[in-house]
Amino acid sequence: MIEPKEAEAPRPERGDVFYRARDSRFQRIETPADAARRKPEPTRVAVMIVHGMGQQVPFETLESLTERLTRMNTGAPAVEPPKLTNATFGDLRLQRAEVDLRSGERQLDAHLYEAYWAPTTEGEVFFSDALRFCARGTWNALWHLPDPFYRWMFGRAVGFHPRGGPFLILAGVTVAILEIALISLLVLALALARVLKVSWPATDTLQSMNVEIAIHVSLLAAGFAAIWVALRTARRRESGFLRSATSLLALILSAAAVLASVAILPALALAHWKSFQPDGLVHLLSWLANGWPAVGVWAAVVVCSLVARYFVVQYVGDVVAYVSPQSLDRFSDLRTEIKTSVGKVASAILGAETPAGEFEYERVAFVGHSLGSLIAYDALNKLILDEEAGVTSVRSDERVRLLLTFGSPMDKTAVLFGLNGKDTGVLREQLAARVQPLIDDYRHRQLSWVNVFANLDLFSGALDFYDDPGNAAYAHHRVINVRDEQATVPIAAHEQYWDTAKVWRILHRELFDPGTTSAGP
Repeated sequence: MIEPKEAEAPRPERGDVFYRARDSRFQRIETPADAARRKPEPTRVAVMIVHGMGQQVPFETLESLTERLTRMNTGAPAVEPPKLTNATFGDLRLQRAEVDLRSGERQLDAHLYEAYWAPTTEGEVFFSDALRFCARGTWNALWHLPDPFYRWMFGRAVGFHPRGGPFLILAGVTVAILEIALISLLVLALALARVLKVSWPATDTLQSMNVEIAIHVSLLAAGFAAIWVALRTARRRESGFLRSATSLLALILSAAAVLASVAILPALALAHWKSFQPDGLVHLLSWLANGWPAVGVWAAVVVCSLVARYFVVQYVGDVVAYVSPQSLDRFSDLRTEIKTSVGKVASAILGAETPAGEFEYERVAFVGHSLGSLIAYDALNKLILDEEAGVTSVRSDERVRLLLTFGSPMDKTAVLFGLNGKDTGVLREQLAARVQPLIDDYRHRQLSWVNVFANLDLFSGALDFYDDPGNAAYAHHRVINVRDEQATVPIAAHEQYWDTAKVWRILHRELFDPGTTSAGP
């Protein structure tokens, strides 16, 4: 029997497909056209987001990140909805959202994670802690304001002249917290005086206080109403004029309320109100100062005081618990717990491997809002230190391609740290830099560090104190500060980044093309 010979030439062409005969079977031969049509597996990237201060709900930040990032997809039809899965890394289980990102014809397989730390500080910080922290910071700032402060960065002591704006904000917060405390004491004293039937204060003094408090509460209510209107117009993307007008009104009324707290009310409390009354307002003021309107005013004062105390504890309290590393106190364990929990998430993401033993993620991005930006910064520093010590080997310098901070108070915390260390030597600053590789050596700054801020965000700003301005050789490694021109509502701008597109457009672009963001609006 004669064995069939292998065909020397392919069968006739069928379109652009060729076949070859072997063992009486035909096998398909891939052509260049086939290779062009075959889509490669999309690159897999990971994003870890760290929430900011306040009472955050679990997965709230992850949901916001997923929704806003997928909105930035361009050049492709609607992608599949996010796939929600549980990811297990040793004894650590994390929830993640798996999304397809598109930029034109390009595609990324993105895994989104949340580093959740809010319960750590819940119930651990009190109103008195916030007052003490702000008062101490204001005193140090005012005492050392004319002098520069120094940071040991990139091998030398770098001097900075802090701006006056952050100190004014800190002083304003201190005055506001002190006012809340005084009003609470005043309400308690008046209640005790009525229960004990003490003839204090005098009738005319109490009437004057009723009118002053009524005016103050009205200004506060008007200011918050203007802020609410400005936020609503911004979210509906109304015309620039309407948004600017309502934002300006919110700013004026908020400033009037602060002015009433700091200057007008104390002055009126020391004088007789009647001497300031125009004749046309006597009836109205008399109505406000007596009867049920006065009861309503004081009820509003109590409610405002309780709400204000709650927000101070929830928001300022988180800052107090995390940004006080200059002294040994009862918050030391809290700081350690927060850093450890977020560090575990970061290490798990960087160390994730495929079944073939390769790293699962080609690129990783860290994103932090508000206080979360400082926590993400600390987590990245810890990764680098662990790798230098041989504890891990995840190539964080190469694979973490983006640190995106927005609404970040890191410049202000750097000033507080520097001013509190005025009485210490250079050695302390050098040791502080050694635990922050991102400001110790520019070789650790191969990533893009983009910081988004808004002019009317009183709690954040541009980051100028994390680079050596005198070292021009590493200008391309510096923090890139980008202004969000759509976050225009006073005070509320700190949360408005979530509703504007600036942060999410930058994140989407950097995931596809690392290092393409430039400074500017």
